[in-house]
Amino acid sequence: MAGGSEREKILEVAVSGIPRIAKVIADFPIEFREGALKVAERRYRQTVCDLGYAEADTQGWISVVMFRLRNQVAELSTKELDGSGSEAEKSVQISKGG
Repeated sequence: MAGGSEREKILEVAVSGIPRIAKVIADFPIEFREGALKVAERRYRQTVCDLGYAEADTQGWISVVMFRLRNQVAELSTKELDGSGSEAEKSVQISKGG
C-alpha cells in the first residue's frame, strides 16, 4: 500500500487525466459510451481500492470523479453534434443518415 502523500499524488494524476479519458470516450460511437463509462468507473474504483482507501471514502471519490467525467463526455458529445466534432464521429452520423 502506498503512503499518504503518494496515494494523494496518484489520485491527483487520475483526476488530471479526466479530460483525456472524456475525449476518448466521446470519440466512441454513442452506443458504446455507456459501456466505456462503466469500464472507467470500475478502473477508478480498483485504483482507489488498491491504494487502501475505505469503501465509504472510495464511493464518495468515485461519485465525484464520474460526475465530472460524464459531464465532460456530454459536453464533448454536444460539440460533436453541433458540427465541431471529430471526423470519425461525423462520418458515423453521415452514414446513419444524419
